[in-house]
Amino acid sequence: MAMTKAERKKYRRNAERILQIYREREANIYREADIQEAAYYKYLSGLSREEMNIIKSDMRICLAVSGAIRSSCQEERDSYMDMKPLELAAVYKEMQTVVYQWLKEDDPERCIQAKYTGPRGDVVIQEGTEEIEEGTFVEFGRMWTEGLLTGVTIPGSVRKIGDRAFWYCRALTEVTIPAGVEIIGDRAFEDCAGLTSVTISEGVVEIGDKAFRGCYNLTEAVIPASVRKIGSGAFSDCEHLKAIRVEAGNRFYSAVGGMLLNRDGSVLLGYPSRKIGSLAIPEGVTEIGGKAFYGCSGLAEAVIPGSVRKIGERAFGKCGNLASVTIPASVTEIGDFAFTYCCSLTDVTIPASVTEISDYAFACCVRLTSAVIPGSVRRIGKGAFELCRCLAGVTIPEGVGEIDDKAFCYSVLTSVAIPESVRRIGKRAFERCVRLASVTIPEGVREIGSGAFSGCRNLTKMIIPESVEIIGERAFEGCTGLVEVIIPERFRERGGDIFPGCENLNL
Repeated sequence: MAMTKAERKKYRRNAERILQIYREREANIYREADIQEAAYYKYLSGLSREEMNIIKSDMRICLAVSGAIRSSCQEERDSYMDMKPLELAAVYKEMQTVVYQWLKEDDPERCIQAKYTGPRGDVVIQEGTEEIEEGTFVEFGRMWTEGLLTGVTIPGSVRKIGDRAFWYCRALTEVTIPAGVEIIGDRAFEDCAGLTSVTISEGVVEIGDKAFRGCYNLTEAVIPASVRKIGSGAFSDCEHLKAIRVEAGNRFYSAVGGMLLNRDGSVLLGYPSRKIGSLAIPEGVTEIGGKAFYGCSGLAEAVIPGSVRKIGERAFGKCGNLASVTIPASVTEIGDFAFTYCCSLTDVTIPASVTEISDYAFACCVRLTSAVIPGSVRRIGKGAFELCRCLAGVTIPEGVGEIDDKAFCYSVLTSVAIPESVRRIGKRAFERCVRLASVTIPEGVREIGSGAFSGCRNLTKMIIPESVEIIGERAFEGCTGLVEVIIPERFRERGGDIFPGCENLNL
């Protein structure tokens, strides 16, 4: 029976609350105890290692498909925070089914149904089959249930394995991709947590985006000479991957020290998650590709050479032990989410060659205490330093024109001087910066977004200049310490919308 619009809205709201709590708990635990990501999930759920892998992939899927996590009623969120880990895990388990139901109606393209309806266990695909279609064996939606597929025999007649064909087949332990297959689609074997062995035969030409992402027990990946294209993050977040090898004769890719590079060595494309310690990226690399180091929890230090010009999207995401990285002056672009969840990173200096701090570039770096932003930067992106719960000091230089949504929310900044070049302060830009006691907003700022300073309870005085044309709803909600505000006369009649919950303020 289809859900009503009200039910979908309720389910979505509840799912987002649960996911937000998971995110906040993860940040708090990383900040308060020196434990690894896997240990966190064990603490959270009390599950076995195999079950831990399942909840990790479950949680990542829900985060990916639930849409942007929105803030919700603090009182209701607090009720979840009071739950014990196992209680919260149980509620989260229920939420997975809820998210799936909601997606099935609202976003069917991201919630495909398995085409295979036969018996469980080992499956032999019929000889003569030329394509394993998209989502044929996908097990998303059967969360927390026994795996459907434990083994598969793919005949030589198959030419293509479609997108998400075996997505989330957790009980699948090994697979041989025969010589007839030319294309392995996007996310074809993503989150096959039990997969320990993959044989990719000569003849495969293309390996899609995230094709083997999240195959936690995979130890080695061998790229045959026939492969011409490997998608972004094809082997990312494979927790036990020790090496990526490229067979002799491949004209498009090479491997050095277990790392995957393009043929001439200018683009670093992948790094085995299981490797630990320090890494000196080879001189001559000009680009660190998207997700190249994603989920490499053993990486403690990365030395980036002066030849690098670009750090790709999510390049160092979820490198939980990365404590030191030097970004050279040659770098001109740092991609979205480039260092997100680098939970051991304590400081970062952005070179003067960079003109934009991309969206969520350093989000959830929960031990980051300081960030040096050069005068060359013109935009601080969405969530650039979101949930950097130890970030106490940052100087926003003259020249920055926009501080985008959620740029510094949930940090511990004590004072902020907005330069005269800034024209827009985005939605929730400084939300819940609870230690923020002083903010200077100069003449020239035109827009203060919704919730921009909400929950900044240590603010006592605010001067809003005449240049401001737009103030979003709840811009200063819950600023309980606010006792004095100087504001253009045209905004006074909207005081209740702009300053709700400011109980000590009389406009």
